[in-house]
Amino acid sequence: MLYIAVDKEKSLSEKVDAPWEKISHLGADKHIAKKIIFCFNYERGEVLPIFSTAHLKHFVNQVVNAPNSPAKYHSLGEEYAYLTSELLKAKDKLQITKQWEITYFARFLYNSYPPPGREFTTLDLTEGKRNRHIETKEHTEMREFAKLLQELQTKQRINGAQFREYRDQWTKQPNDREALTQRLKKL
Repeated sequence: MLYIAVDKEKSLSEKVDAPWEKISHLGADKHIAKKIIFCFNYERGEVLPIFSTAHLKHFVNQVVNAPNSPAKYHSLGEEYAYLTSELLKAKDKLQITKQWEITYFARFLYNSYPPPGREFTTLDLTEGKRNRHIETKEHTEMREFAKLLQELQTKQRINGAQFREYRDQWTKQPNDREALTQRLKKL
């Protein structure tokens, strides 16, 4: 299996769809296999450290400005590869996230758009050698704005398209951020 995971000729979907089930206890969503694939393919920048297909779907729904993904896939690997590529394209489209390293981007997704039923804690990065990922004021404001949008969407006051539209307005019109935030809080 490791030969497949490190094979640069194989696509991400082929790596996920390899016969990992020969190794017992890897699970139906192949989390362990995806973690192994990530470790050996990290430097290529084509895979994210998000191993749950349900979480990928959630993030794509929250972040990607595209119609819903194709409803049918031939395999788990094809679905995983499609969702991963959509998130990476979205990352590269926004100026603020384009320069982020992929593990930082994944952390941002989990902190800003937490999947339903999951709680997150943030790290105190003021001590030790972990200060390379200190969140800027703009990152903090963007995270807070995304939480507001997520709350509105959860309460069904806005839909996914409106979520993306408001996020784009916030990103592209920095001078209007406060007014937009106040307007949304009244919804």
